[in-house]
Amino acid sequence: MKLTKSLLSIAMALIIFITNTVFVNASEEIDMSDAFELAEEFLTEYYYAIDQGRDYDYSKYTSSLYFLEYINTQIESQAYAKKIYDVPEKLNYSVNVEFIDLKDLGNCIMLETLSHVRFQYITSDYQSGYGETNYFLIANGSNGLEIKDWYITSNPYCEQVRGTLGNEDPTLWEKQKIASGILNEQVMWREDITYSYGRYVQEMFGFEITSEEDTDDMQPTSIDASPDYLDKNKIVTWALNNCSKKTPTTGDSSQVSTYYDFSTISGNYDCTNFASHALLAGGATMNTSSTSGDTAWYYKSLSDRTSSWSGVDKFYSFLTHNKSTGPAGTEVSYTTSSSKNFEKGDIIQLKESTTGTTWTHTTIITGFDRSGNALVTGRSKYTTDNVNNKGYNYNDAVSDLQKTYKGGTRVIKLNGEYK
Repeated sequence: MKLTKSLLSIAMALIIFITNTVFVNASEEIDMSDAFELAEEFLTEYYYAIDQGRDYDYSKYTSSLYFLEYINTQIESQAYAKKIYDVPEKLNYSVNVEFIDLKDLGNCIMLETLSHVRFQYITSDYQSGYGETNYFLIANGSNGLEIKDWYITSNPYCEQVRGTLGNEDPTLWEKQKIASGILNEQVMWREDITYSYGRYVQEMFGFEITSEEDTDDMQPTSIDASPDYLDKNKIVTWALNNCSKKTPTTGDSSQVSTYYDFSTISGNYDCTNFASHALLAGGATMNTSSTSGDTAWYYKSLSDRTSSWSGVDKFYSFLTHNKSTGPAGTEVSYTTSSSKNFEKGDIIQLKESTTGTTWTHTTIITGFDRSGNALVTGRSKYTTDNVNNKGYNYNDAVSDLQKTYKGGTRVIKLNGEYK
C-alpha cells in the first residue's frame, strides 16, 4: 500500500530552506521527495506487517543481507509477541508518515520522520493509536536509492536489541561483528519473549507484566487504554518561542485561557508551569479527576489547580504514574551515551542539592549537540536583563546546568497522551 502524495506536498512546503535535490559526495544526487517516498512506503508496510499481519518483502529496500535479516526478525518477533499475548484485533487501521528533518552526512542523508498509527481495538468504541520517530540512512545503490539503516527512537524493542548504538554510519551492516551482535540480541529477545515483550508493552501502553503467569490474566481492555501520541515538535516549538517572553502564550487557549506566571508569587518559580503549558501545546489534555497532584493535573485558576501543574516533584509523580486522562511518561536515566533513549520534546528535571530529596528545575529537551548532550529550554522567571539573563534556558547544554544543579538529572520520556 502506498500513501497519497498530499502529505508529502505539505511536508515539502514546510521546508523551503531545503532544495529538492541534496548533493552527496558532489558527484551523486539524492532527490529528497524520492527519499521520503521510499521511507514512507517502507514504514507503511512495516506497521501493517506487525499490526495487521500483512505479507511483506523488504529485499527491495536494501542490498545488505544482515540488514534484511534484522528487519525481518524485528517484524516476526513483534508480530509473534502480539499474537501470544492475545492483543485484540485492530480495526479502521491507517498509517500516516510526516517529514520532520533531513541531514546531509556526506555519503548519505539522514531522514527523520514521525509515524502516526491510528486504529480502533475490536473490544473498544473509541480510537486509539501511537506515534514513533523513525530515522533512516538513505544512499544511492546499484539499483537506485536504498535504505542503509533504520532506527525507531524511544522504541523499547530497538533500545534492547541495539542499545545506544549510533545511527549515522551507512556501512554499519557491512561490519560483521557489529551486525552479528545486533542479530544475536534479536534472538535473545525472541527466546525471552515474556520479559522482552512485557517490557515493551509496559513502556508503550503503561501496564506491567512480570511473569509468564501474568499473561493469563491480561485482558484486552488493559490495552484499550493505550496512550495516543503527543506532538513533541509542537512542544519544542512552543517552548523555544515562549521561554523569554514577558507574557508567554497559553499552550492551549481552549483549556487554559491565559498564562499565569508563577514566578510573580513570592518564593516561587515558573519552570514547571511553563512545562505544563508546553505539554498542552503538544496536544495534552488536562486531568481534572481529583484535586490530588498525584492523580490529576490541571489549572483552572490560581485557587483551583493541582500541585502537579507547577510543582517539580508532583509533575514527575503524575506523569510517571498516570494511566488515565492526560500525558504519561517513563523515567529514564540521563547520560550522553543514553541519549538514544529520549528525544526532543521529552522532559529533563534537575536537582540543585546533593543532599536534599527535592528536585528543583523542569526543562524541555529542544536539541542535542554533537556529543549527544541534551540541550534544554525552560523558564524560571521573567527578567529585563537580556545580557546576563538567568530567568530562562534557551537550548542550554545540560552539562552546563549540571555545574549548578549538582544533585542529579533525570529524564521523563513522554509515552503519549491518554484521552
